Amino acid sequence: MRLVPPSVPQDFEIGPVRFSALPATQFVRDLAQNRGRKRAREMVQQQQLWAEYGLENTSMADIFIPDAGMPDGEALDGEGMDDVLTGYGLFIYAVELALLTLKGWQGVESEAGEADPAITRRNISLLFLYPVEPGSERTFALAYIAKVHGLGAPLAKEGNVFASGPSGNLDLEAKSAGPAGNDASPAQGAD
Repeated sequence: MRLVPPSVPQDFEIGPVRFSALPATQFVRDLAQNRGRKRAREMVQQQQLWAEYGLENTSMADIFIPDAGMPDGEALDGEGMDDVLTGYGLFIYAVELALLTLKGWQGVESEAGEADPAITRRNISLLFLYPVEPGSERTFALAYIAKVHGLGAPLAKEGNVFASGPSGNLDLEAKSAGPAGNDASPAQGAD
């Protein structure tokens, strides 16, 4: 068993958009990855599912990028991310991750011009297709993944229930009892 700190949405900006999102814990990443794999397989077989993502006018090659990576030398971490990058669509993973973590946004308009629309696959997808800045190759999808993967990073590693000591380490030695020594008498019946 391990204790996990409560997740509280954190606010951040990517370009002109302000997001409020939960950190992408390993559990959430795995769930998004599994959902992304499932959706990608379904989308390959059922073209009508593309409309759910706002992609009805997009080709498969635009989304399923076999050699995709993070720009500027950034890398996605964690085992299994290679599968997402190579066969199941980084874009679909980003949308599924946002569905699990995104709690609010500002600076986004729906296709109908509605400000700050509901958080749906289609609305997320339509935003995530765009570059963060005009002319940039970095899309909102890549920037969002990098950001929510980094939220909660000061917690060191997931499942770590000990607070850091003054030295930055767990400082367990200072909190544990001293050596027992040889003063204790043996337990009854121990020979």
